[in-house]
Amino acid sequence: MSKDAIMRLENTILYEQLTVKEGNDHQLSELVKKIVSNVAPVLATVGNNMPEYTLHDANHSAKVVELMSRIIPEDVLGELNIIELTLLILSGYLHDIGMTCSNEEREEIVKNDKEYEKLIIEDINRKNLLNEYKKEGDYRAVTIIENQLFTEYLRRTHVKRSREYIFNNLSKGDLLLHWNDTPIYKHLISVCDSHGLSVQALNDTKKWPRKDLVRNLRVNIQYLALILRLADILDLDPERTPKCILEFTNPKDPKSIVEWKKHRSMLGWDITPEYIEFSAECTDPNSERALRQFLEWIEIERRDSLAMTLKYNDDISKKYRLDLNEPVTTDGIRSNGSYIYSDFKFELDYRRVLDILMGQRLYKNPCVAIRELLQNAFDTIKYRSTVEADNYKGIVKIELDDIYLTVEDNGMGMDENIFKNYFINVGKSYYSSSECICDKEELNITSEFGIGILSIFMIAENIVVESRKKPDNPLQPPQPILVEIPKADEYFIQKPSNRTRIGTKITLKLKKDNPITSGNLNELIKELVPFPQYPIEIHTKDSIYIYDSNNIAGVESKIKDIIYEIQLDESKEDSIDGRIFIAKGKDGDIGIRYYSSNVVAQRGFKIGLPNIQIEDGISYNYMEKLLPKWITTITSINLSKECALTLTPDRSDIVLDGKFTQVKDKIEDKIIAGVKVYLDNKKENGICKNYLDHFNDLLEEGIITGEQYIGFDMSQKAVTFILDNMPLLTLNEQGEESIVLGRSIVDAEVIVVISEKNIFGLKERKELRECINEYIGNEAVAIISQEKGDYSRQNLLEYIYGDYNGEFIFGVEGVQGSLIDKRKKYIGKTHIDGRMTFTDNIIGKKYKADILLLISSQYSSSRFLSLSYNMNHPIFTSFNIEDENLNKKYIDLLLELDKKITFILNNSIEHIIGTTTDVIWLREREINRNYNFQIINIFDKQPDLINKLDDVLLEFWRKGVEIGVIQGNLEFPSLDRNNFPWFW
Repeated sequence: MSKDAIMRLENTILYEQLTVKEGNDHQLSELVKKIVSNVAPVLATVGNNMPEYTLHDANHSAKVVELMSRIIPEDVLGELNIIELTLLILSGYLHDIGMTCSNEEREEIVKNDKEYEKLIIEDINRKNLLNEYKKEGDYRAVTIIENQLFTEYLRRTHVKRSREYIFNNLSKGDLLLHWNDTPIYKHLISVCDSHGLSVQALNDTKKWPRKDLVRNLRVNIQYLALILRLADILDLDPERTPKCILEFTNPKDPKSIVEWKKHRSMLGWDITPEYIEFSAECTDPNSERALRQFLEWIEIERRDSLAMTLKYNDDISKKYRLDLNEPVTTDGIRSNGSYIYSDFKFELDYRRVLDILMGQRLYKNPCVAIRELLQNAFDTIKYRSTVEADNYKGIVKIELDDIYLTVEDNGMGMDENIFKNYFINVGKSYYSSSECICDKEELNITSEFGIGILSIFMIAENIVVESRKKPDNPLQPPQPILVEIPKADEYFIQKPSNRTRIGTKITLKLKKDNPITSGNLNELIKELVPFPQYPIEIHTKDSIYIYDSNNIAGVESKIKDIIYEIQLDESKEDSIDGRIFIAKGKDGDIGIRYYSSNVVAQRGFKIGLPNIQIEDGISYNYMEKLLPKWITTITSINLSKECALTLTPDRSDIVLDGKFTQVKDKIEDKIIAGVKVYLDNKKENGICKNYLDHFNDLLEEGIITGEQYIGFDMSQKAVTFILDNMPLLTLNEQGEESIVLGRSIVDAEVIVVISEKNIFGLKERKELRECINEYIGNEAVAIISQEKGDYSRQNLLEYIYGDYNGEFIFGVEGVQGSLIDKRKKYIGKTHIDGRMTFTDNIIGKKYKADILLLISSQYSSSRFLSLSYNMNHPIFTSFNIEDENLNKKYIDLLLELDKKITFILNNSIEHIIGTTTDVIWLREREINRNYNFQIINIFDKQPDLINKLDDVLLEFWRKGVEIGVIQGNLEFPSLDRNNFPWFW
């Protein structure tokens, strides 16, 4: 490599010029060869740490040296002395030497370098990806991310590292860069330093002098720097991106891919002292756009460099000049025909976008303007607290009168740079920038979008911002700022300020129709900031109130009876702070159904909209998404750090991404752990009646809820928890009661669920069990669902063990049970229009299952009967419906049938009640919780009832024949007592 590098070096015009100028004394040319011979192998290692970068080896360096001779006018080149020629040649080889790094040095940098640490903190996306890939064990992806991070580190620091390399290697020893014992390595450092700066920086003629002396020779460092900068960016050549290396490297970083394509697109170039031209054919619009932008950058460099040489009117400027008067254009750049290049992209209507960003179409509620001001204040206080001594105490002061609202903090404050580049730069956050030197995760700031400040104009006519930044150097404090903002879309007015306090004060001239008053300000702030990290001192014309963590308004006032409290501590785990109550709601309210009882905050600020001034009601959808539905809680929690959720820009709702799922799982884990502790305490005496009563209380109160709306939202961990902790009252094979946990029957093939209100004494229980043993088998599990918590328990059983797919009619009068039968694939229950129920699985005693027409449900919300029809009865199996229109007519017929049968049966019951003289029966009916009791022996009490029902069915049958859903040649199946439960 060194030999090839030396051969290419010796063929450059600059090197040849150097040897000619030297005469017989080849001190400098030999030293240059010696240095290049040492540097070339080092440059070859750039790709070790920057594998996706275009080549920055000795060939690139030689090309830069060649390009220098192309842009320097011939007469000027002839005037350059041996020192200037030496510095130009070596700057071509050493300006990128800082991109090299040994394995040992890389390890040290990753461990201890502050710049690298800052980069990791700043690039939060790559940091998160890196941690995620490490957890997954995807070490190939880890290597790619680590290389990308280290590449970025070298790119940012390579100018400084090149300076260090030159100082460490060329300031002493065999490679000491000198001429006749006069060191010139510092001159080389100045030239190399320039390519990391703007052209305007070279106006500093102390660092880049125009006529420096090296012994008896004048050296123009400024001109040499201009030449290096131009030559470096002009190396736009496929030689730097060989196809074989491209295929081997296979870059993944989008920027690297575009960079390689950009170089590969080049067809030709013509670079002379008078003009620069490039020709390229691109394969895609992105690489063409990147190439066009790069040529525009070259044009800026040409223009500014030329301007710098022309600004001086002296003998030096005549000797050191540039003749590049022709602008660099993109005329030679074209498509390969696979696309049509254009610069089309979405453009924004500035005023319209501002109107959206500062209006209620985005934020919905004008009161969020106060939240945005407080968030900004808290963020800057947090930042100052990370860099200040322990005795710093942050505070926010709010003042409200009839016209003005002022929010003032004692945080870091702003100077003109921060105000200009971040505060008024919509969508840009200071805390996300490289200027904010801190651990951004640890800082845990609230500001995410950089647009919130515009919300202030929902309540303000104009704004005044006054601030003083905490000085980095107390001896050179920044000037305070005072800026008036008349309107969001107007130019600001800057005025001198004599502010001495560090921090920021924002004054709003309020609109007349703003919703904020002295009467509601305190409560509004409490609602907006349920977890204040810093004191808020609120001044109104009525009072002075200090709101801080000592007087947080808790949710206890909304709770009737606390059953158990789960304490969460952010400092211990998971970055979730606060309390979760298992409780009865106030005045019978249940927390999960009244979402306003819950508070979920993020970094101290409430997620969701404030209650004040909302015309369309309050939306708590985010709460419903985040909290588990199977259990009722009253929640007051604060999320932060790794548990911070992705929110919509107005913070009114949660984005349902991967982070949401993780946090939702963590909250559910904490709830399950807390309730488990509560239930474990109740199990002290074992799984006994006392424990059963406690659990039934949770079901009855709706705290553990089996309501059908839980759907598939019940997680597997919740199911596991219920199985491990839900006690069930069962009947064993002998008909004896036994309390077991849900887990013990999870493998049961058949489960019969009987409502407790349908059975009374021990004798009945034994008869029920005997009936189950006879018709289903001893292995069937019989569960008695107690009246307390019956509805929730029934639905939980169905959700966990399987759908109810049948009915069981017992030999005990009036008693039925619901079946969960896993042995057969039954259709189960089918509902027509939510009003008529069919079932295809009926088992029991004293009837013929194939001709049973209907049964009455054991569950009813009133004394009126609720019926379930046997879909296997001939009256329903005779229908043949293929046409969609006929199907609709048939459904109408079914609903009419159900309505008439239900009416007849309930009328018959009411007639019996009104005419009976059996006082004992009436009294029993009032106390009997089994609604089937009133229908026992109904056919004996109403002999004509069978005929009435038969007539209704006959009419139904005839209409079915009439509309074409029943074949006319089929015989109507008349009814008798066998078509009804035996106890009727």
